[in-house]
Amino acid sequence: FIQTGHRNIDEVILPAQESVMYDGLSFQGDGWANDWLINWKSPGDSAVWTVNAVAQKQYTLTLSGASTLPSQFIIAVGNKEYPIAITSAMEAPIIPNRDKFPRSEVEERAWKTLTAVDVKIPKSIHRIKLIPGKNTGNVEIKAIHLKSKTYN
Repeated sequence: FIQTGHRNIDEVILPAQESVMYDGLSFQGDGWANDWLINWKSPGDSAVWTVNAVAQKQYTLTLSGASTLPSQFIIAVGNKEYPIAITSAMEAPIIPNRDKFPRSEVEERAWKTLTAVDVKIPKSIHRIKLIPGKNTGNVEIKAIHLKSKTYN
């Protein structure tokens, strides 16, 4: 589990490689640290992160990634669902490297913040599920970021 709700920790990152993928969802790459989620084609193509909230906190949830079209997702935290709209296309350019030999894994990219929604995560174990909606076939998701709105 990824822990949330700690005192004085203002951001928790749920990286793509820590998710459990369902149906046709896959990694661009082999699931290593620089990889991201692709193939968001049907509602079953979802990603789930399990978090252990040690205390209740209010967060602004953002997605980092890239999209060629405006699109829609649903983020489910426990039994609550929040619609998420990516309102415009955003590129994530490759970060130049100085490797002497070509990489066998994917290149690092400068990921964009795609959207934000406010969520409350009560003290408990929760599943955070990202579900595709409209026009998600070309969306690439690198991570979910939870930025604390409350300090306890």
